[in-house]
Amino acid sequence: MQKCEICNSAKRKLRFNTDRLKICPWCINFLSNTHVDQNIILKEFDEKVEEHVKSKYLPSQMAYFKDKARRDLGIKKTPTFFESLINHKRINEQEIKIGSLVEKMSTDFVKEKQEELKHLFLTGDDNRPKEISYINYDTGATGSSELVSRNRVKYINAASKGIITGKNATMRPSEQDWMELRKEVLDLDRYRCNICGKVPEEKHIHHIIPISSHGSNHINNLVTLCYKCHNNQHKGFTVTR
Repeated sequence: MQKCEICNSAKRKLRFNTDRLKICPWCINFLSNTHVDQNIILKEFDEKVEEHVKSKYLPSQMAYFKDKARRDLGIKKTPTFFESLINHKRINEQEIKIGSLVEKMSTDFVKEKQEELKHLFLTGDDNRPKEISYINYDTGATGSSELVSRNRVKYINAASKGIITGKNATMRPSEQDWMELRKEVLDLDRYRCNICGKVPEEKHIHHIIPISSHGSNHINNLVTLCYKCHNNQHKGFTVTR
């Protein structure tokens, strides 16, 4: 069964299912009624995962990085105390080179691990870290908190898909830009209504997350509908193409 690409649930029936976006009605309602600054959300997500990698995974790699740096530079062993006194300048230069190489390996490791964990979070993978431990140094109390909340994942997935504009109001495109977008969406959807599957005479383009709710004009947020199905999405309103 296909799953919603916003909440990652395979239990909920999809409202819209295109090659560009699969989304359930619960996520449409959630995103339409909650507006956030997506730039802040994405920045906080990156920082939180990076911090988790540095505290949870990086320390156990440092000894390996130092040994590898020595091997790569052809430095066989850690100098003894007396060797440090006799060859002080040369050993200092070696340690600087080792430190630079270790720093590069650490940076590369953090970036790679960060991308791996971000993918696990955003796809709802069962192997993703569920919690992060913390300690209150004032009281000595320990506990754990959810590393990345489910609602935060929804925002991030929606922002990554380009279907929301956060707290910025969405402007309607110019007539020419809209006609080009409309043609592209119709071509991608093969001119079929995404709900009933018919090829209607009167074809409408629907914003999945409404513009009035800070939905975007991104092609991922647009879908082909027939008049009847489009009208059912906007109770009490007269729909247009």
